[in-house]
Amino acid sequence: MTEPVFKQNHPHSYQLVVRVFRPDRTTKAILIEHQMTAGEVATMMIEKNFLQPSVHLALVEKVPALKIERVFEEHDIVSDCILSWPTKSQNMIFFEERPDHFGLVESPDYWIGEETTTKQAFHSAEAIQTMLNNIDTSGFPEWRDYLFIRKPGDKSWSRRLCVLRSSGLYTSNKNKKSFSSTDLIRILVLDGPLKLYTTTGGWSRMRAPTPHGFAFKPYSAQDPSSTHVFCFCATDEKALRHWVSRLRVAKVSGLVYELKKLMRSGFVTL
Repeated sequence: MTEPVFKQNHPHSYQLVVRVFRPDRTTKAILIEHQMTAGEVATMMIEKNFLQPSVHLALVEKVPALKIERVFEEHDIVSDCILSWPTKSQNMIFFEERPDHFGLVESPDYWIGEETTTKQAFHSAEAIQTMLNNIDTSGFPEWRDYLFIRKPGDKSWSRRLCVLRSSGLYTSNKNKKSFSSTDLIRILVLDGPLKLYTTTGGWSRMRAPTPHGFAFKPYSAQDPSSTHVFCFCATDEKALRHWVSRLRVAKVSGLVYELKKLMRSGFVTL
């Protein structure tokens, strides 16, 4: 566990020594300020390793106990994550190439789905930016598809029709082909403290119906039986890719900030 080092004469300001893993499992210890964002730490790693700046390079939180991982959003405060881990946690911070970090901006058809990009004309980074800027007033296009769900407290999985809206993630009461608006129950509000993770090899211990899983949980939760862990499985890899990208867009405020920052840096051009 990383312990904060408080600055002299600055009781509310501290630094953290963080051990960052690289894909070859070598590590580098760096000293970060407590308010540094993931984007700032990634920039530090690029400079210290003499790497070419790239939008694909990102910090990744890996949680072996749950077999999940999460690419940090550029605006995330890294210390908020690390200091939330339990004392004996085996969690790790990696610095690696992640095409999914801003894939939805570079290749909307692949990451969001050609059906949506064609219908909504989201074929370019400029169109994606316009959509993100206007999402508070016009909303994100509703998306619905079947998912397998394991809610907190459940020991089995249920197949349900799920509907993603700007106001949250909704699910049908029962597994049926037709339903009315009264059949929908909101199970997640997307602007809360829960973070979005994806599986790193499936959830065989939980008897997951497919290996294409994602979960919402706070940083501190480390057990699948936690009352704060919501688990989902998509039908295949393509469906998982589309769901995760859309869910990230639904948490839009951070993506708007990150896209504009990357455009200013020259990483993404229109």
